[in-house]
Amino acid sequence: SDGVMIATIAENGGRLRDDAAAAPIYGTVEAPYDSGFGGVGYGLAIAEAIDGSESTTSVAAAFFPYTDGWIGGSVSDAGQIVAGNGAATVTQLMPPAPSMQNGVFNVAIDGVTPESGMLFVVGASNENNLAGAAVLSDGTWNVAVRDNNNVDFNGVDEFEADDFNFVFVGTDTQGLIGGQVTGFDAADASAELALSGGDFDLTRVAEGQYRLTIDGETPESGMLLLTNNTPTTLSDGTVAASNQYLTYGMENDDFLIEMRQLVDGAEPTLVDGQFSFAFVSYSNPMQVPEPSALGLFGAGALALLIARRRR
Repeated sequence: SDGVMIATIAENGGRLRDDAAAAPIYGTVEAPYDSGFGGVGYGLAIAEAIDGSESTTSVAAAFFPYTDGWIGGSVSDAGQIVAGNGAATVTQLMPPAPSMQNGVFNVAIDGVTPESGMLFVVGASNENNLAGAAVLSDGTWNVAVRDNNNVDFNGVDEFEADDFNFVFVGTDTQGLIGGQVTGFDAADASAELALSGGDFDLTRVAEGQYRLTIDGETPESGMLLLTNNTPTTLSDGTVAASNQYLTYGMENDDFLIEMRQLVDGAEPTLVDGQFSFAFVSYSNPMQVPEPSALGLFGAGALALLIARRRR
């Protein structure tokens, strides 16, 4: 693999079915590094958040070439980096009980920490998984992988051991417009940021809904990378990312970001939480500190070949 792909659902809310009385479609996306598309190395797989079945929705994706200096990797369900760039170490954590699946992975990268940038992640198994990255005080991240149709898998301490992709975007990235959001001010609804780069305005509109304004940019001129950072603490004290995920859509010329929480057998609900975001311009994409281009795979409502889900 010569790079890593990160994808985001670019459509908010649920898409109506032919049967208007049925529950809407809430899609999530993965970016398998071994897509199964006749030997093609990269792909996108969309699944419904209520039942995990294959689906379609609008999606955006960015490709980060390793030759351009991006730090990232594709990680197997056993915690092995099968392709990547940078001195990263991934450790699959032990679950609280031996019978449980082990889907929480610690990611440590030499020379960088959550204080110097953001880790963006996406599931990479071509199934129906979500991935999030909890920010730890020791300078690393715990990535949690779970089914998108099962709130707690087989219990609150269990996650699904499956593949994921990651890329690190530092605050020194040229052209960075983004940040790590830890909350919103109760008085004026402005974002509270652990770190940020570039000029933007991010405010809370309502629970789980946030308006992002970037001067001179719209959802037609670029896409968003989004990763859930909301922490949850397991019974053994391990901190992992919660069962929430993010999407974005267009409202006038602004981005409207939504965070939803999984609900077993029902529509995901809007909730507040912590997250990282970064804007990727289609015409002038951000670059690693030593100038090099970010390759874009595509954005918007893409016509995709979706491989059959594998279990």
